Amino acid sequence: MTKTIGEMEKSFQIHDKDTHMSEEMEKTISENGSLMKQIQELQDRVNEWKNKYEVLLTKSQKYQEEIQQKNNKIQLLTEQTKSQLDELRYLDISKQTIEELKSQIQILKNRSEELRSKMETDYNESLHQKLQEIENLKDHITKIQKELEVSKEQLKNDENYEKEILKLNNEITDIQAELSYLNKKTEEDAKTISNLNAKILQLTQANENLEKKNQDKNNSDSDEAKRKSNQAQPTVPRQSKSPTTNSTTPNPPKSPKSNSKTPKTQQKPRIPSSKSTASLQTKNTATSTNLNINEQAYTISQFFPKIKDNNVVADDSTDVLTTSKRKREDDVTPSITKKPHLSSPTVSEEHSDEKPVVWLTGLKESKKQELKDIILSLGGDLREDSKFDQSITHIVCPSNTHTIKSLVGFVTGKWVVGPGWLEDSKTAKKFISPQPYGKCGKSSPFEGKTFYLSPSFLSSNPVSSETYNNFIILLETLGGGTRKESGKNVDFVILASTDKESPGAYGQAKLLTYSSLIDLVNSNIVEIKS
Repeated sequence: MTKTIGEMEKSFQIHDKDTHMSEEMEKTISENGSLMKQIQELQDRVNEWKNKYEVLLTKSQKYQEEIQQKNNKIQLLTEQTKSQLDELRYLDISKQTIEELKSQIQILKNRSEELRSKMETDYNESLHQKLQEIENLKDHITKIQKELEVSKEQLKNDENYEKEILKLNNEITDIQAELSYLNKKTEEDAKTISNLNAKILQLTQANENLEKKNQDKNNSDSDEAKRKSNQAQPTVPRQSKSPTTNSTTPNPPKSPKSNSKTPKTQQKPRIPSSKSTASLQTKNTATSTNLNINEQAYTISQFFPKIKDNNVVADDSTDVLTTSKRKREDDVTPSITKKPHLSSPTVSEEHSDEKPVVWLTGLKESKKQELKDIILSLGGDLREDSKFDQSITHIVCPSNTHTIKSLVGFVTGKWVVGPGWLEDSKTAKKFISPQPYGKCGKSSPFEGKTFYLSPSFLSSNPVSSETYNNFIILLETLGGGTRKESGKNVDFVILASTDKESPGAYGQAKLLTYSSLIDLVNSNIVEIKS
């Protein structure tokens, strides 16, 4: 019974526990239901936030794309701005360069005008003075002639009238010689004016070259700015136009053609002819042809330029001119269209009574002294100074060596011989014929030929330079050629370098540099035998 009650109590306890558990389960279930509702609400809210996030993400991507596009536009505008700034700097530099060129052109114009006005003033004064002197001399001669006539009448019955007339004739001859000298001086002044005109032409051509470079630079700058502007137009907003090409690029200056042509068309002042005084002259006295210090003295310092041409080397110590190996230009032909005739003397040196006048060149001091002794022992005349005169008959230089002296001798018709001529003459105890030992050129071999000094030559060799003087001496003064002021229809054109001129720029004329002129003269001298 007791056991049954205990079991019953246990069963009641279990029942109570079950009841309690069922209550807890119901409570738990009710709590779970509320949790499920909360979970459902949370899921709904999560889904709602997901939808919002996707919308925001889409907007964010769209904004990022827009930002990227804006950045690209900003970068492009930055590059365009930088390019335009560079163009502005370049145009500023170009403007400064143009201003400098303009100032240089103005300086050249001013110098040209000053030189022209000075030349005209000096020449007019000199010409007026010379004309006045000539008129005075004419009056004096007329007066003397009248006095002579009166004296002739008075001295007809006088035994000494012939001496008085001879004295008056001598005075007239002296006055006529002085008049001839003044005429010659006037001609020399005309040559000086011609050289000044050439210098003015050179300055004018340099002026034209500078203006042409200025105009070409302006055109190239304008074309470059337009090209860059056209490339930038598709991407630049059309709100404003760049003012660079219109405001900073100056118009190219017009070339002053009227000024540049002035030296070419300027009429040279007319020099009075000496023929007007020919009737006053009774007899022309023979004048010396020597180029001495009072007339035309060409010293060896003039014959030896400090040559910058790599092809020609001048040795001042021995006055020997040597030519190095070089490639000859196709358009330079070192020969004359009609070669100068090489003629022997009309009278054989072997039978001539004239004693030789010898000029030594290009020899060592010991050899020179030996040859001097031979010349003096045989009764010859020796020229030891550096001046050239026409009385020289023989020029002695080493075998296969040509100096400026020998070139001058060749273009003046002198014998150019080797030392063997003097050595064999010593053995024969008399001066023998020089013909087997060298060759005699013809005087003025360039007579009838014309030449033109190009602007490139004059710009690198001014009128005062020794190279310029050598050209004038060999081609004109001694060679007999004629210088022209234009490069049209001439035989030779003298250049600084043939690379700077096109072959057909001067028609059929031969183009010569300093070295090819030396070759031209040397090519007409037969090899000198020892």
